[in-house]
Amino acid sequence: MSAGERTKARTGRPGSGSAGVGGGRRESHKWLRFEEPPPGTRPARFLVHLTRAEAAQAGEMSEEISQRLLERKPVAIDFTGVAAGTQSFLHALLYQPLRLGGALKVPIFVLRAEPKVRGWLELVESYALGG
Repeated sequence: MSAGERTKARTGRPGSGSAGVGGGRRESHKWLRFEEPPPGTRPARFLVHLTRAEAAQAGEMSEEISQRLLERKPVAIDFTGVAAGTQSFLHALLYQPLRLGGALKVPIFVLRAEPKVRGWLELVESYALGG
């Protein structure tokens, strides 16, 4: 029996046989939705600007986003015009909201994120959700 067949027999899912360190399969958690919200969702929209003044306010915006999520209301975060970001800025902005959104099952929509920004967002999402 191949490693992939053993994985399928053990988990019911096809596998490559490379389970990783510790023999367990790493869970993948995805909560950010890189798409427009569905019609009728009406999320609160937050426009991100990456200037020094805005970077200092990432914590404030994070609190506003978190408050909406605590009210179980979806949010949309718009990165129009943001060509690149830093992990520290995106962590300050989204770590707490990601934890809340994931726990409360409230969607967080990401709009117009450039590939570099999306990469940082996916990184923050992966460690915020334990994946």
